[in-house]
Amino acid sequence: MALLDRVLFWAVFAVVVVMPVDVLCPPPIMNFFYGLQINLWLLVILWLRLVWTTFVRIPRAFVLR
Repeated sequence: MALLDRVLFWAVFAVVVVMPVDVLCPPPIMNFFYGLQINLWLLVILWLRLVWTTFVRIPRAFVLR
């Protein structure tokens, strides 16, 4: 799942940090992504992943074989 974590992190970074800067991302592209609420969905998915990793997932060290 490390690849999924990296992809989510960089996607959130791009949407939250890079897109609001008009020099780096033109306003029509930013408005398109924000119109689809991509930022909201990415943050919800990342938050759910964080909750899963913190509270639900059983670490491999605790799994009995």
